[in-house]
Amino acid sequence: MPVALGACAIVVLLGLLRKPQRSASRLGRPAVLLAEGLTVLLLVLLFQVVRLQSRQALVMVRNFYGVLRVNIVPPGRVRPGVTQLRNGTVVHGEEILDTARNDVPTTYYGQKSGVGIALLFARQRVNIRVGVIGLGVGTLARYGQKGDHYFFYEINPLVVDVANRLFDFLSQSEAQVEIIPGDGRLSLARQAPQDFDVLVVDAFSGDAIPVHLLTREAFELYFRHLKPEGVLAIHVTNRLLDLPPVVEAAARAVGARAVKVTNSEDEANAVYESDWMLLDRAATPNGTVSALAESRISLPAGTSSQMEEKDRTVRAWTDDYSNLVEILN
Repeated sequence: MPVALGACAIVVLLGLLRKPQRSASRLGRPAVLLAEGLTVLLLVLLFQVVRLQSRQALVMVRNFYGVLRVNIVPPGRVRPGVTQLRNGTVVHGEEILDTARNDVPTTYYGQKSGVGIALLFARQRVNIRVGVIGLGVGTLARYGQKGDHYFFYEINPLVVDVANRLFDFLSQSEAQVEIIPGDGRLSLARQAPQDFDVLVVDAFSGDAIPVHLLTREAFELYFRHLKPEGVLAIHVTNRLLDLPPVVEAAARAVGARAVKVTNSEDEANAVYESDWMLLDRAATPNGTVSALAESRISLPAGTSSQMEEKDRTVRAWTDDYSNLVEILN
């Protein structure tokens, strides 16, 4: 992309300089000189950005799905040093560099987050089966214990390669871990019901969300793969889009209810502030979701839960209808 931006700037400048007399008469010589200066400045800035990214990155790779960068981020005053995976500007996971703490769930997946609460409570009873749409660096595998089964659905083969080679969450998990390549919804559609205790959908942090994972038909598919009292956990942290009303609308459309769980930042453990929606079937309620909905769980400091506000409802998205404009932040 930096090469393309630089080339565009040069082409525009050449267009101005191709017939300098006409350009000078229409724009004035100062304007042409300004264009030349801005072009040089842009090329210098692009060069510096590329050099800085290359210096910081342990690995830089790209394919059809974009550019992946693995950075080593040094420790701050409170924040630990981490190995970080980025896709463009979106952080897809971090692992603490200190080997004594590199099994700590970080970023959006801390133990006080909605998904952390769902997994920890689900495992209090028996060994569990967990499905996750969106691998990232495999952070959620850290919650797996002996006898558990974790299934990760990941569309980007480079993410799978990077998560296995440069991060330890998958290899150090005590659970049996399986990665299913390909689009998560299409993969689930091809499978027999999986009887998941928890199904996690984590594909909405970026600025180009996969709409087909938020439709009524998708939610019907998710609940087909959950146990009757299972939990559907959807990550809705997004700085551009207000996703909770969309999730709540889809939940209503399939006879489910949704509780929003928000946790605050924990800088010392590289945990971000995040929003999760936990869903269960109204006909076969989940104990954890019920307790959250009725405020019967003593939540850790910095974590809160609430039912989605009914006056903010939107029309449920389907495979034939979606509306991004009405949920723009």
